[in-house]
Amino acid sequence: MITSKVDSARVSCWVNADNEKHTQNYLRADSLQDITARRLSMMDEFPDKTYPKGLSMSDEFEINGLQITMEELFFFVKEQYPEVINKMQTVDINYIGVLDYLANNQEIPYSNPEVPGLAQDEKERLLKVKEKGQAAVAEIKKMAARCSQLYGLDKCLPVAWLDGSNTKTRKYLCAQLKYKDYATNPTSVSLFVEKNNGVTRYRISLDIKNDGTDKKTMATYHSHLDIPKEDGMVYVSGSNEWGNPAVITDTVDVIKTKIDSGEIRKVQLCVYVESSGGKTNEQYDADVMAAVKKIIPYYEHVIGKATTPSTGRAWLLTWNPASWDWANYKAWCKDTKLGNKFVEPWTCASKQPAVGDEIFLIKTGSKPRGILAHGYVAKGAYEADHYDPEKATVGVKSNHIDAEYDWIQDYDTEPMLMQDNLKTKLPDQQWSPMESGIEIKSSILPELKKMWLELIGKKGEEITYWPSLEEYGPGITKEKWVELLNDSDVTNEDNLRMFKMMLELGGESTCANLAEIYGGSAGSYNNWGRIFGERVHRKTNCPLCVDGDRQRYYTIPFVGRYVVEKGKRRYSWKFRSELEEALKEMDLSHIDLTTEEESVISYDKNMILYGPPGTGKTYSTAIYAVAICDQFDLDSVKAMEYDEVMIRYRELLAAGRVAFTTFHQSYGYEEFIEGIKPVLNGGSDIGYTIEDGVFKKFCDDARMLEYNDIQCFGDLWAVRSRDGDSDVPFDYEDYLYKNGVIMVETNDEYDERQCNMISRMKKGDWIVLGRDYKIAALGVIDDEEVSEIDCEPFHWKRKVNWLVTGLSATFSDIGIVGGCFSNFAIAKSKHKVQNFYKLIKTEKKKVKPHVFVIDEINRGNISKIFGELITLIEDTKREGMDEQASAVLPYSGESFSVPANVHWYYVKKKDS
Repeated sequence: MITSKVDSARVSCWVNADNEKHTQNYLRADSLQDITARRLSMMDEFPDKTYPKGLSMSDEFEINGLQITMEELFFFVKEQYPEVINKMQTVDINYIGVLDYLANNQEIPYSNPEVPGLAQDEKERLLKVKEKGQAAVAEIKKMAARCSQLYGLDKCLPVAWLDGSNTKTRKYLCAQLKYKDYATNPTSVSLFVEKNNGVTRYRISLDIKNDGTDKKTMATYHSHLDIPKEDGMVYVSGSNEWGNPAVITDTVDVIKTKIDSGEIRKVQLCVYVESSGGKTNEQYDADVMAAVKKIIPYYEHVIGKATTPSTGRAWLLTWNPASWDWANYKAWCKDTKLGNKFVEPWTCASKQPAVGDEIFLIKTGSKPRGILAHGYVAKGAYEADHYDPEKATVGVKSNHIDAEYDWIQDYDTEPMLMQDNLKTKLPDQQWSPMESGIEIKSSILPELKKMWLELIGKKGEEITYWPSLEEYGPGITKEKWVELLNDSDVTNEDNLRMFKMMLELGGESTCANLAEIYGGSAGSYNNWGRIFGERVHRKTNCPLCVDGDRQRYYTIPFVGRYVVEKGKRRYSWKFRSELEEALKEMDLSHIDLTTEEESVISYDKNMILYGPPGTGKTYSTAIYAVAICDQFDLDSVKAMEYDEVMIRYRELLAAGRVAFTTFHQSYGYEEFIEGIKPVLNGGSDIGYTIEDGVFKKFCDDARMLEYNDIQCFGDLWAVRSRDGDSDVPFDYEDYLYKNGVIMVETNDEYDERQCNMISRMKKGDWIVLGRDYKIAALGVIDDEEVSEIDCEPFHWKRKVNWLVTGLSATFSDIGIVGGCFSNFAIAKSKHKVQNFYKLIKTEKKKVKPHVFVIDEINRGNISKIFGELITLIEDTKREGMDEQASAVLPYSGESFSVPANVHWYYVKKKDS
């Protein structure tokens, strides 16, 4: 097989995988059929094997009469042979059958074949239509499963063979594929099966479910136009609903102009896989999967996945100036020193580098040889023309990544990490790679990074914090910080507790991160840090940092920077070094960070603020409201700047945790508690409805529960229990509770009409489960959309976080007279979520403080406004108190009481 220049035994030992001493994996015996036969194996098929040592890529030998070099053999194995093997593998997906189905089954009339009285031949026809449609959908789901396996597109939206009217088959088929973590994003990689000029074909598209009216979302989607499309890709506009999308031949600039003008609403990036007579399912599979792979980088760009963190791996790229002239090299050497970064496509043997992975570039060929550049992977593996122009001209392709270089050394004038030194200091790594893109071993990576930083004169990652020492410094020494930390007028227990938390996290954290790890609220930590800085300033008279027209106090103990944390942009505080040293010398062992209960500052439930006009009564209500809602001590809020107090006060107003109303002589019970209001029932007919007043609505909202993992808002849906029904052959309610779902049955594939109710539910909506007058469970919807379930007779489900199950309560128990479940499987409830709170066990409840402010209380007729509720506002009569009292409201007949977390503040003029 190998005849010249390379010793046969050497090659056999190195590359025959059937040899126990082999070190590479290019040739293998097929011992199951013929021990003398050989086949080329896939790259990375034997990942534990290293690259051969001492093998020259210029060595020549003869295979089947062809004289080739070892480099050409390596290229075939890496780039071309995997495609050959893939095409040889059998595929259990009937791509051809799906094309044939659409070619012969577009817009076929359909109705429910189980309708009574239907003629037998018509029933058989409908069942056949259904069988064919479901079979085609099953094959498309296999395609989706393959995309999940190969590319991680692990979310496939429901695939339908009937159109929205449920009266005919669809003109096209479509599967929308997404990453599960980005399921709520309307953008998808969509696999279409469509018919064009009588011929069916596949179209793989970067698609979005949007009608074009949401300009911001569409602008993000159309950012795919910022990335040049690859060979074989086209832009299209239009929709399959009105015929096939039309290919756009305009330039990208013209396309963008047409989008801005409204001439075009949506431009998809597509790859067509045309049908042909001799094509096999395996060939269709290879083409469709290759098309999906092409679309994925653009999909990741639009959804923002390209900014995901690194896998922690690093890769060694190579550059031989004799093989490739890097035109921008000298210029980029200078510009990267100015902080600029540059992206360059780079040959990479491995297909494993992920966006964000670190890269080092080593110069090979003539001396000097060594590492001269550093950066990160900007785009994962993709196929492009070979870097050698001659090979590219004849169609040779190779594997690439996009390398973003942040620092490049000039090997003519600047030092490098020399290859010989690397071999001596880090001998476990291969520093004479035969190909670009081998992995740097994790065991040597930290030392390599340290050597690189020392080479280029950096001491660390050089994260930039604000303000820099050049911009501002409080001038406080470690010794002075020790004194201030032990001064109770400056530092309280809350400050020390927060500081101990930050020390545990390395001296830096966002306030939101502290709240998520240790409990409490981000606002509390923010104010503790800022107020601590203010106290230090008052004690020391140290200079303040000026930021525009504002003076900053937090910059006395901290410096800061913006970070992305859990997908959100947050501001992170880091101790000033002198303060951190002082804290490390303190004994903080008495501070317990494991306490789960939050400290609660107690405030009076009812308070009157009075005084002459212009004395600040109204502003005082804002101070009290912020202190109560955010659990600050009153002095801390009074020490805050006016603007900060009012900004937070308005935020609380907007969130519904503070309400403000003014009494006057015309103010009455109907505006305050509830009343009957006239409404027009179409035309000139007048009807009447009962509407809640401002205080009753405020109390309902104040009962809103807070859970760390549940968003407590949304609509209420009544789900009729099927427990005990003869057609449900299992314990229905037990299944729902154990699997965390609700289910609905349908006769046919998913469509918006049959599953209208379950598909209309939103994440955060509430579910009450029961039957007739009895309530069995209460929960919250915990997913974004309907999905399939294989649990006959049920086909569609929603995930539910069940808050309480196994109830035997009735509507009367929660004050709803005459309440019961309807006969519908799912119905939107006319009742309020708050009515059902008392069903949740007390130990799970956690409510936020609310403040209700009444200005000019003396101007209102108290008995007329409060009516029978005047006694309910007393502390001892609140919900949950020993003397809890309630009253039946005259119009609605509901039982009403005042929640314990509502604080009243009355404002009146002195002596009025």
